[in-house]
Amino acid sequence: MREHWVFGGECHATRVEASADIGPGERLSTGEYRVSARGVRLILVEPDNLENRVSSLETQVSGLTGRVGACERDVAVFVGEFRDFRRATVGGFNAMREDFTALRTEVTTLRTEMDRGFAEMDRGFAEIRGRLDGTAAGLAHIADLIENLSGT
Repeated sequence: MREHWVFGGECHATRVEASADIGPGERLSTGEYRVSARGVRLILVEPDNLENRVSSLETQVSGLTGRVGACERDVAVFVGEFRDFRRATVGGFNAMREDFTALRTEVTTLRTEMDRGFAEMDRGFAEIRGRLDGTAAGLAHIADLIENLSGT
């Protein structure tokens, strides 16, 4: 194990992860060492093992390419489903808005009809009140006539 690493030179060190279960300087696996007390795992790429590591990385990258394509398809499906949900939601809100507008029109019409009906009823009550007042005046006049006849 070397005490120093030169990036881009004879060795390459890459920070991979932090872990607390492995001691400083302890070998993790082939080419990997933990070199700090904070638990930073470094992967050392030795020049003699470089071709094997590169071919391994190429295999991993080609495997990731398929995963990325699958993720892109999943995202496209999700975006399509979200777009459909949004259209349905907007359509539902538009329908609800139209229903509220129609309901408001119906309530306005009903209120106008009610006001007209109450005005007609008020006129009818005023007419009946006038007739009752006339009847009361006539009865009072009849009572006065009877009183005048009986009093003489």
